[in-house]
Formats: sequence, C-alpha cells, structure tokens
Amino acid sequence: MPVVEPTAMAAALAAAGLDPKALPPLETLDAKQKLRVMKTFDEALGVACVDCHTEGDFAADTRRKRVAKRMWNEIVRVTALESGDAVYCDSCHRGAMFTLDRRDKAKVSDYMSDVFVGMMKRTDDRDHSCETCHGDPPDFKLVSSWKSAPAPDIQLAPALTEPQGESAPAREVR
Repeated sequence: MPVVEPTAMAAALAAAGLDPKALPPLETLDAKQKLRVMKTFDEALGVACVDCHTEGDFAADTRRKRVAKRMWNEIVRVTALESGDAVYCDSCHRGAMFTLDRRDKAKVSDYMSDVFVGMMKRTDDRDHSCETCHGDPPDFKLVSSWKSAPAPDIQLAPALTEPQGESAPAREVR
C-alpha cells in the first residue's frame, strides 16, 4: 500500500476555480465546477462516469456517489500532508478505485496509523487522529456505512454564510 502523495491535480482544480488547500463542500459547487471535478474523479479513480452515476439519470443517488461525496467533504477537505501540501483523490487512489489490501487487518491498521495519521494533519489545526476520518466513536467500516444512507450536506460556518450578528448551527466536519 503506497504512501500518500501531494495531489497532481492542483492545476485541474485551480482551473475549476478551486483552491486544493481549501476545497468547499461538494454540494456548494456550481454545475460547471462540479463537471470539472467529476472529470478529476474519473482520472484519479480510474473510473467512467457510469461507474458511480446511473446511466440516463446522473442526479440519482447511488452508493458510490455517497462514498465520493463523503470522501470529499469529510476527508479530502479536512486533511493535508504534514508538509502542508494538498491531498486529493489521486493522493491515495492513483488511478485505482480500490487502494487498500484489507486481508490482513493488523497490516491495514499499522499502515493507516503510519501513513494516514503519521504523515498527515488536519487543515483546521485540530488534533489529527483516527477519529478525523473514522469519527468518534470510530467506525472502522465507514465506507460500508456510507453506502447505506445518503451523504449529509455540509453547512458552511455561519460567519461565511450569514451577515454578522446572525447565526445558525453549522455541522462540524470531523
């Protein structure tokens, strides 16, 4: 299992008007940005559109769209390499949808601890640990869990979305 590398897709994201070090929630992208991002997913994961979308109904909810949205919102947006370099789908997937060999649980655990915790940090300067991705209490089968229910929308912090003096609860990103 390879180490996480800085994204090679920073230019493609910038061309879509996005900062790879400060990605917004996926659901806030406009249609043009979303299409450009989907093309980066194709390349980073080695998939075609219909590997995640229902042919003829791209708006339909699918299990793989749920996972992609949560990976973007709850992992890619909130992590970076210790060096500060941005990570993105290609940082781990490198053209393959499946990246972890899960047959040896102890080996996966060591790899995750050494690479995903040891070589990465949160972009919000909070402590980074297994809980960043797996939650608290931790869900070590998070991808399976994510497939079973629609992905939640992430709300921007009130200061970013509302005039001063007004506030609304924002969903905290792990």
